[in-house]
Amino acid sequence: MILKISREDLEKIFKHAIECFPTECCGILAGKRLKEGNVVEKVYPTRNLLESSFEYQLDPEEQVRIFKDAETHGLEVIGFYHSHTISDTYWSRVDDERSKLWPGYVFLVVSPKSGNFRAYFRGENGTIEIQVKFL
Repeated sequence: MILKISREDLEKIFKHAIECFPTECCGILAGKRLKEGNVVEKVYPTRNLLESSFEYQLDPEEQVRIFKDAETHGLEVIGFYHSHTISDTYWSRVDDERSKLWPGYVFLVVSPKSGNFRAYFRGENGTIEIQVKFL
C-alpha cells in the first residue's frame, strides 16, 4: 500500500498545521483508490472542534459537506490528516482508537515542529505504516 500525494498538497497540509499551532490541525484527503495505492487529488482543511494540542475532532457537518463535494468532483474520501504538535509523527494510542471507525482509510500525520510526515493505513486487523510517494 502506498499513498501518493503532490508536494503542493503536502505543503498545504503543513501550512494548515503551522496556522493552527499550537492546536492540532485536521482535514480530509480525497482522491482515487488504485491498485498501486491511494492517490490524493484534493486536500480539505477542516476545523478541530476540540481546539486541543494533543487530539482532534472533525466537525460532522463539515465532514458531510466535504464527502458530498468530493463526490461531485468524481473523487472519493480516501483518508484523513492531522498534526502532532507536541510529539513527532508516530502512531499514537489515541490515533489507533479513532482509526478503528475508518477501516480501509489512510491517515497522514505531520509534525510542523520536526517537518516529518508519515502515512498509515487502517485495515480490519490494525494499522500499518505505509510508504508516501510524490506525484
